[in-house]
Amino acid sequence: MNQKHDNPEIYWKILNNKEYLYFNFHGTLTGSEASEAVQKWKDLLSRKNEKKELIWNCVDMKGYEPMARNIWQRTLTEFKTRINVHFF
Repeated sequence: MNQKHDNPEIYWKILNNKEYLYFNFHGTLTGSEASEAVQKWKDLLSRKNEKKELIWNCVDMKGYEPMARNIWQRTLTEFKTRINVHFF
């Protein structure tokens, strides 16, 4: 049985006593997946007032569609004063 996972998986994670919004990417990020992820990301960040740290785990990412990149870049611009991004 094939089970579909969110791409990326997004959840709060505590590392070294600090809270991060953690993104775990798999395969190729599509435009529709990026749209869904951005909505989840916005919802999670709207519950927090302070600047937040994001971690992007791209180890299992193979690439992204051009539309996904556009959606992601617009969201980064929108939140640029409220986030710090770390990726690997």
